[in-house]
Amino acid sequence: MAQLPAGRSQGVVCAAAKGSYRAYRFEWVGEPSDRPRVRVDHGRIYVSWNGATEVERWDVVAGPNPQQLGTVKTAAKKGFETAISVPVKSPYVAVRAVARDGRVLGTSSLLRLFRPRLASPR
Repeated sequence: MAQLPAGRSQGVVCAAAKGSYRAYRFEWVGEPSDRPRVRVDHGRIYVSWNGATEVERWDVVAGPNPQQLGTVKTAAKKGFETAISVPVKSPYVAVRAVARDGRVLGTSSLLRLFRPRLASPR
């Protein structure tokens, strides 16, 4: 049995002892070992990170190349999966999970949405 209190980032786990009717509550913080998952569909970015209890918001970063990424949008975490509308014009995009205190908890894999156009010679 699991309980996630409203307004709190820490979860509460209730574990029943084998052969007992008793349940025990323990405070815990979910820190997944994998990265946040992200997908892009029709101008929306969908992000989730199964088990992460400390995520307060998502920062969408984008840029012309993997070395030049800047924040283009910030969205509050909403439930298991957050949908973020972003008119991304940059070819590279990733999403960062950010805690209440501003710490970056994890970053998704970098996605290449399209190939950058090369400048045509004049």
